[in-house]
Amino acid sequence: MDKQKVLRVGLYLLVGATILVGLYLCNLHSYLLFHVISEFFSIAVAFAIFLITWNCRRFIRNNYSAFIGIAFLSIGCLDLVYTLAYQGMGVFPGYDANLSTQLWLASRYFQSISFVIASWFITRKVRHGLLAAGYLAIMAITLASIIYWHNFPVCFIAGTGLTSFKIISEYIIIGLFALAILLLLVNHRHFHKSTVIFVASSLIISIASELVFAIYTNHSGAADLMGHYLKIIAFYLIYRALVKSQLIDPYSTLFRDLTQNEKTLNRALEVARSRTNEIISLLDVTRAALASTSFKETAQHTLNNCIRLIGAQGGYLLLFSKNPDQDHEIVAATSAKLQEGLNNKIIGKIQAEILDTMAASYHNEIAESNQDYMIDNLIGAPLISNDEVQGLMILLNKNQKITRNDSRLVMAFAKLATIALQNFRAVSALRNERQQLENILNSMQDAVYIVGQDYQIEYANPAMQRLFGNHAGKKCYDYLCASNEPCQMCKLSNILNGEISRVEFAAQNGRIYDAIDAPIANSETHAISKLKIMRDITEIKSVQEEIRNLAKFPSENPFPVLRISIRGEVLYANNASSALLRHWDEVAGEQIPDYWQRMINQAITTGERIIIEEDLDRTTVSFAITPVKDNEYVNIYGRDITEYRQIEKQLQQANLGLEKRVEERTEQLQETVNELGEEVREHLQTEEELVKNQKRLRALSSELTMVAERERREIATQMHDSIGQLLAFSKKELGVLIKTAPGNIKGQLRYVWELIRQSVEQTRSLTFKLTSATLYTVGLEAALEELADDFSEKEDFNCHFTGCGQAQSLPEQTQIPLYRAVRELLINAAKHSEAKNVWISTKKTDNSYQILVKDDGIGFKIDDTGDKTKNLESFGLFSLRERLANLGGHLEVSSTVGEGTKIILTTPLTMEVLAGEE
Repeated sequence: MDKQKVLRVGLYLLVGATILVGLYLCNLHSYLLFHVISEFFSIAVAFAIFLITWNCRRFIRNNYSAFIGIAFLSIGCLDLVYTLAYQGMGVFPGYDANLSTQLWLASRYFQSISFVIASWFITRKVRHGLLAAGYLAIMAITLASIIYWHNFPVCFIAGTGLTSFKIISEYIIIGLFALAILLLLVNHRHFHKSTVIFVASSLIISIASELVFAIYTNHSGAADLMGHYLKIIAFYLIYRALVKSQLIDPYSTLFRDLTQNEKTLNRALEVARSRTNEIISLLDVTRAALASTSFKETAQHTLNNCIRLIGAQGGYLLLFSKNPDQDHEIVAATSAKLQEGLNNKIIGKIQAEILDTMAASYHNEIAESNQDYMIDNLIGAPLISNDEVQGLMILLNKNQKITRNDSRLVMAFAKLATIALQNFRAVSALRNERQQLENILNSMQDAVYIVGQDYQIEYANPAMQRLFGNHAGKKCYDYLCASNEPCQMCKLSNILNGEISRVEFAAQNGRIYDAIDAPIANSETHAISKLKIMRDITEIKSVQEEIRNLAKFPSENPFPVLRISIRGEVLYANNASSALLRHWDEVAGEQIPDYWQRMINQAITTGERIIIEEDLDRTTVSFAITPVKDNEYVNIYGRDITEYRQIEKQLQQANLGLEKRVEERTEQLQETVNELGEEVREHLQTEEELVKNQKRLRALSSELTMVAERERREIATQMHDSIGQLLAFSKKELGVLIKTAPGNIKGQLRYVWELIRQSVEQTRSLTFKLTSATLYTVGLEAALEELADDFSEKEDFNCHFTGCGQAQSLPEQTQIPLYRAVRELLINAAKHSEAKNVWISTKKTDNSYQILVKDDGIGFKIDDTGDKTKNLESFGLFSLRERLANLGGHLEVSSTVGEGTKIILTTPLTMEVLAGEE
């Protein structure tokens, strides 16, 4: 142990001893003061452990520490109430020492049980919010049991002392602490050694503390003093184990490592800077090797850059001849005199070494002249293609000694020269094979064209030209998309790098094509053009869209939903349709009853919705037969109207009884004047019943609206939490798979990834259309502002919102209909108004809340009778008027042709809302 560490430990011991002595002096002065200070120390440690654990929960990988840290919130709260309830504090008048003893025992139970349960979560996930809420709920029940319900067992009796329950509980708690130590030791491999030592020490000291509190007889005696000392030490050790060892120390080590890594990085940066010139030269040669189709030009450019970078005075690049009767070809050289020295023995020796090792070779100890050319030192590297040496690059006469780094650089330039050679041979082979390829492509029925590296269309087969016309002199983006620049989805560079792509493409002619892009490579696999094959899949997409529409059918709708073909076959029936199928005595796929078939034929023929009612299993269901004429089927939507029919029947019976009684009383009018008065009163009662029934109907309508909204919200939540999460996870995992997948399937995987991405976006859009999460979490005006922004993005008008900030007090059953009403008005404006701007504003009066929706569209003519709904293309505003009437509000419409439309939605503020504001 070094001197600094010894001093630090000594300082800790000195501070700890000072605190304990100070507490003892406080005890001599006032035990109550000592008790409050010692307990508040434990409470502060408990709350500190919770706060640090809670705020660092995302970074804590040890679930044991997270569990204990969250549990200490409830332990600290119980200790706080225990301290306030201690005899002499005066916070809980009328209670004796039993209250504080009960609270103490409850807190210790919480602590010991938490350490036992925490061992179970070492390898399991902890839901921090749910765990904290659960602990607080149990704590609240415990406090209510002790303080309010008084059903917690008695722990202390004045004049007698501790009860048997208190003493036995202390030993149970000791047993739980011992079990927690055992579980900790069994799972020690999941913890740092220091953490195990601190936690085990804390639990051992806690056992000693509980032993002291199990045998003490006086609340202010020496045993109680020692128990509190031990508790303070135990809490400090827990803090040391969970906070210092698990969080502070690791991050301190991390920062030291980061500093050391920074120094290492700086040294690496200096090395990287020294390689910058090398990389620039290599990149320059690389561009030349990839872009040029003349090998001699590229070879000379490569040789010159290598000579300049190495510092040599000359060199040449030689290609071996495959014909033994022909001489090898020098394709690049710095001097004609070099050719005279090719038979030099030293040069021949290094060529033999290169051919033998197939790697770079160099010699420094050379001094030999050949006629007019002096050789001081030399270095050479092979041009290797398909495991065969195609040629050599030789550099001579460097001013300084040739190094290993020079050998590495020459080898790199030789590889670039090999790439250029492969490119040249590939282009030559491609030119020979191009005519054969064109003959094949000309016979294909799919549209095919070839694009060069500059986006120029080099070839288009007859099928392609029949669709898009003559391609002469056009770029691909101009030919297909009538654009002046490359398309955003174009991946020409990726294709030329060897990637195969497959995408769906919507062309100018309105057709959809399955487009496959593939590189056209020369014999050395260097891509020089892109081949695109386009297959018309418009009809296939139509079928897929129909399948997707069917897949979106509401299978979980609580009411019957069916799809019936024009031939009477049941194409789809959700679970709620089982009663109707039993009524028909049919199953999906078979024929329906004749009278239903007649109704379906009529609906498809007229194109109008037909309503029909059926009595099913003691319920009456109204079915709306909605034709989908183009697809030759109908959708049938059911709605339970049993209660409505019962109310209607009651009304009819009441009316029949009333008419009968009026008729009988009319015949006896002269004789039963007094009885007539009674009948009048009965009539008034019946009218009251009618009014009540009307109110019930409106309440039922409002409830149905709320039920529908809840269903939308539930569906949207499930789509987001299940389908949306699964799609997002699939997209992420597929993205990882694409990175490691073989090249021949990467294109198909990217195509599937794109489909999943589109599904995620469509799921999010559909979730927003079903329900607004902002409406439930923030409120009406925030949801209206979000709605305005959404319509501004998706429609052809700008939507402006101005709120008064007074909608928070409105109940949910008022906010939801108002939000839905504004959304329907915006949809109508998008469909019919031709507006450029739509304004939404809210206003609160003394007893009402108003929403104004105004546009600058074409407007419409108001009927002379004042009925503003007759001019509409649907019953939308009538439906809005009825829904506002259910809330006790009303709808005002004003419009002038050519000057736009203004609609005011008004709903009264209920007495509860007004009272809440006061």
